[in-house]
Amino acid sequence: LTATDENGCAVTFTQDVSIGEPLANFNIPDTVCLDELVTITNLSDNGFYNWNFGATSSPSASTTSSPSVRFRTPGPQDVSLSVTTTDGSCTGDTTITIFVDDPDPSFVSDPNYSCSDPFDINFEATSPDAVAWDWIFYNDSIAQGPTSMVTYINPDSTIYSKNGRIEIPTTLVVTNPSGCRDTLIRFDTIYQPNALYMPDVIDGCAPLT
Repeated sequence: LTATDENGCAVTFTQDVSIGEPLANFNIPDTVCLDELVTITNLSDNGFYNWNFGATSSPSASTTSSPSVRFRTPGPQDVSLSVTTTDGSCTGDTTITIFVDDPDPSFVSDPNYSCSDPFDINFEATSPDAVAWDWIFYNDSIAQGPTSMVTYINPDSTIYSKNGRIEIPTTLVVTNPSGCRDTLIRFDTIYQPNALYMPDVIDGCAPLT
């Protein structure tokens, strides 16, 4: 609009009018780790925002501009955003599918049971996609690699030791190609039974029952 007065002076004013749906767009990594806190960057037009992250996520929904969320279920996950103009007249939406990665820290031990010590235990990680393995053993020693071994020696060597069930913890932390990490603690077992009996008499004349 150009306004001109009687003296010939003119002033021009320009104002944009938006037509169509508001832009709904955001930035999120295409792969995130299970239970990792992810902050989303909102690239949308100004307005009111409604996010949907899925029922198992924490939170499952949000109305903030750039929310943070933890995904609790591995696999493909839809993230949806709806943007409504400030006057409520128009709404735009978009959905981006990401992958929630969950590394597998499982492993096996051989043997996993013994009746005495020293006790040699061999470990093998069974995670198919791990790229790094960190082992932490009962004596706080550490090792790396998909396989490892530790020798358990009962630290209690006094003559008053009590036989029985001893559980030996082993921790494995794996890292997969996405940089996601997970931890598993398992227990191997030594069980030294007690061979004890008590006679009903401790002395007497022969023959003695």
